[in-house]
Amino acid sequence: MKKIVSIANQKGGVGKTTISVNLSYNLAISGFKTLLIDIDPQGNATSSLNIKKPRHGGTYHFLVTGEFHEEEIQKSEFTENLDILPASYSLRDLEAGFKGDGDQRLYLKNALMKQKDRWDYILIDCPPSLGMLTSNALSASDEILVPIQPEFLAMEGLAQMVEAQKLIQREVNSELKMGGIVMNMMDPNEELCLEVEAEVRKYFDDIVYEHCVRRDINFAEAPSHGRALLNYAARTRGCLGMVEVTKEFVKA
Repeated sequence: MKKIVSIANQKGGVGKTTISVNLSYNLAISGFKTLLIDIDPQGNATSSLNIKKPRHGGTYHFLVTGEFHEEEIQKSEFTENLDILPASYSLRDLEAGFKGDGDQRLYLKNALMKQKDRWDYILIDCPPSLGMLTSNALSASDEILVPIQPEFLAMEGLAQMVEAQKLIQREVNSELKMGGIVMNMMDPNEELCLEVEAEVRKYFDDIVYEHCVRRDINFAEAPSHGRALLNYAARTRGCLGMVEVTKEFVKA
């Protein structure tokens, strides 16, 4: 297995699920065996790929037992290389029951330990928070990929993600690193977008992806058809940007 990557940002509305779904699909289409784990109680990654959300199974079963459950893995209907571990409705209540100790932060890692080499990549779509669900994802991961929206609060969100990475690295996962930052929902005709991009590149330099993902209405339309953008509107500007981001991800 090449790597486990959490796609995370405690700020909502930055396109974590869009990046998670489309990156995982692009990797699978490129021939990489890929597992997408939906650990967000909203379950949008699950729904985006036309997978039905279970009430108690899916990621929930992994997190409450710390064990691998083969029956919870779902197959994509569009490519045999993409597996999905769906979010369940029960995730909404699970975080409140976590006590926050080190062992509980390792439940997902423990569940994946013996099976992870089945896949070239495991991507984890995290909720917009730094609670125990995200802690489980980061504890199991090699890297964090942070999508950000080009607005000035993005810098504050990035600083908080760096602190979260350092905390997990110090306490439960010494190997965790900041793998990359993706500028998402970019519009090169908007001065604000260009200003924020320049600031992000100034402070984070070589971990910022060279290519950006353009704002594109097709990203909002594709999930209603249960498809990734490459399978829905392959020639759009958003899809072309996502393809370039995928290439960078593989080379990283």
